[in-house]
Amino acid sequence: MSPQHHDLSIEERRERLERRANVIRSRLLRTIDALDTRRHQVVEISGHVKRLAVPAAGIVAGVAVLVAGTTFAIGHLLKRRRERYLSVRLQKWLAPMVQPPKPPLLEEIVRKVALTTVSIVASELAKRAAKNVVDGRLPSGHLLTMLPKPAEPRVVDPNDVQKGILLSPHAAAALSQR
Repeated sequence: MSPQHHDLSIEERRERLERRANVIRSRLLRTIDALDTRRHQVVEISGHVKRLAVPAAGIVAGVAVLVAGTTFAIGHLLKRRRERYLSVRLQKWLAPMVQPPKPPLLEEIVRKVALTTVSIVASELAKRAAKNVVDGRLPSGHLLTMLPKPAEPRVVDPNDVQKGILLSPHAAAALSQR
């Protein structure tokens, strides 16, 4: 406590505390009133929204139906107008005569089965090739590390070149030891 409080009597201290408590109480009540007012506003607005939701949904549905109907009507109108042209009428009349005949059912089935088989085989080959590439294998299936060492180059004796004879590395080594 500050030295000022020592000079005050107990009665004066109590009155100051009561005033301070009243100020804090009044601030709290104002805050509660403001919150209550906002709650009432939210409840009122949500009631308006709920009341207007059905008419708003009806308006949106009505506009959607109107747009769809107008689009269908314009499309139908344009189709009818196009059918009036002589070229379109002639095209419809000649279409059955110009179309190629439909192949027999057995031929269609055989064609589709063959196409399916070829596509399955091709996809399996592609999968296998991709797996070999990832695993580091050659198309033959051997690992790259398991390949035989490349053959040593042949040693050519200049005298044999004139005769047309090429020696293997072993034979060249044997000749050089002589």
